[in-house]
Amino acid sequence: GTLALTITPGLAWSATASSEEEWLQVNPSTGTGNTTLSYSYFPNPSTTARTATIRAAGQTVTLTQSAAPPEVLPPFTFGTPPLTGPGTRDTGPLYSVAADSKHVYRFTHPAGFASLNVVNVLINTALDGGSACYIAYSRPAGVLYLVDDAGPDAGLTALTLGSNATVSNSQCTIHGADSSAVGSGNHLTLTLRIEFKPAFAGYRVAYLAARDNSGGNSGWITHGGIAIPDLPATFPRSGPIQPSSGQAMQPFIRFSYQHEGATNNLGTAWVLMGTAVDARNACYVAYFAPGKLLLLLPDDGDASKATSMPIPSNGSLQNSQCTIFGQMTSLVSGQGELAFSLNILFNAAFQHKQFGIWTATQTLATPGNPAKTSPWTIVGGWNPTRVGF
Repeated sequence: GTLALTITPGLAWSATASSEEEWLQVNPSTGTGNTTLSYSYFPNPSTTARTATIRAAGQTVTLTQSAAPPEVLPPFTFGTPPLTGPGTRDTGPLYSVAADSKHVYRFTHPAGFASLNVVNVLINTALDGGSACYIAYSRPAGVLYLVDDAGPDAGLTALTLGSNATVSNSQCTIHGADSSAVGSGNHLTLTLRIEFKPAFAGYRVAYLAARDNSGGNSGWITHGGIAIPDLPATFPRSGPIQPSSGQAMQPFIRFSYQHEGATNNLGTAWVLMGTAVDARNACYVAYFAPGKLLLLLPDDGDASKATSMPIPSNGSLQNSQCTIFGQMTSLVSGQGELAFSLNILFNAAFQHKQFGIWTATQTLATPGNPAKTSPWTIVGGWNPTRVGF
């Protein structure tokens, strides 16, 4: 934030921040005359609110920071053999699972796991509670609920973990006998045996959220992608990215796309980096291969206002989420693959978000053959605070 100071011209002043563990900082600390003072702060890890004061040129401002909300830790899977094919991974933010497998999710609260109230796991193509494998676990009640096909307003079915019972909807079945919830220290570990229905096969996104006893809410966190067999072998399609996960500062990310046969017919390739497949407030890039043209959509997602540049070049494109530099390398293989590397700098505001990376592509239209467009596929994810999800 900022504070405007009105000071007699030429009069020297100083500014200090008083806070425990120096969680609040001010800049600049000295100067003369009128100024705008900037302050920054670190997240509050405590379960109680805290205050700090800024003193500058005889003025005192008190800031209060609220207590820490519950946090969602990275999910992990166990006993899930890797699959082969484009975009699949047995570890990392895009992981392959067996149709019937165990999934382990961890949630945390700075006051201890007993402060957690309800934790949620939502698996779908997007953050949508309808036609999803949407699970809510009430820690105080010790009961797990599976949301009905039409979403939470349509109803919930309860399951006691550790029992021989199951709950099902059209997307998945949760087996009580191989599922558990164990609390230790600050962490609650939720282990679920999930059996996905055949109709739910494909690339899905896992979202997590947690709410505590006092009403604090982590909000939905995009935690990564799940490749559920049998994956449809359709073309064109997204290929793997390298690396598939990382932190905010990553010089180059390599993206790939595939077309059937040895003749490449891919025209446009898309990369969308954000919390969902939503052009707004995302780092949304399109590469038009025939013209070697790179485009970046603006913050409002209006494609008609996209900026562009030829590649390779010394230029750059920027919105509030990212800066894309023109030193892109591209290649077209002889096996129907389009691959290129982007030099991406995630801007400061975007570095505080955990987000997924989705890709899609489209073939060129030819006489008698209309263009074909692949579905959006989650191929990786980024987290500025830890490596991978």
